[in-house]
Amino acid sequence: MGTLITFNPAGIIGQSQRHTDASRTLAHGLQRAPGQDIVQFGGKGLSNDESMQIIFERAMDKLRGVVDAARAELGIPEGATIDTSPEATAGRIVEFALGNFGHFYDNHPELSEDEARAQFAEFIGGAINQGIQEASGILAALNALNPDVESMIETISSIINERLAAFAQGDV
Repeated sequence: MGTLITFNPAGIIGQSQRHTDASRTLAHGLQRAPGQDIVQFGGKGLSNDESMQIIFERAMDKLRGVVDAARAELGIPEGATIDTSPEATAGRIVEFALGNFGHFYDNHPELSEDEARAQFAEFIGGAINQGIQEASGILAALNALNPDVESMIETISSIINERLAAFAQGDV
């Protein structure tokens, strides 16, 4: 069995037709070997830009789904206004991260509180920075990482690092 998946200009993605191995000539005269799957992009005059737009729209749909699920899990009502300033965004990230310090400290009784704060700040800071880098990579891949967004990300990262350093020093 093989599968022919076509992406057409009507935006129907993932339409699948199963063919037996005996049927080696598929729609549009495509030839396939037994058991081979074929994916056809841009059939019927779909340009590369149109194909990329379809992929972009699907990726954005998935991203919206992730955001909606996170909003629901955090109990934020749909349509609620959220402060997305760098200060507020960094604040939410740091508050969430520091909310886990108690668990870290409980699991490391050999550390003094000052040592635990420093190690936790280093550990969680590394995880946050990795997340920021991965998010930036996703935005870049979606061509959504313009200079304004990049500047905002850098500001958020800087605020997070400042607050984590203050926490490590016992100032928070």
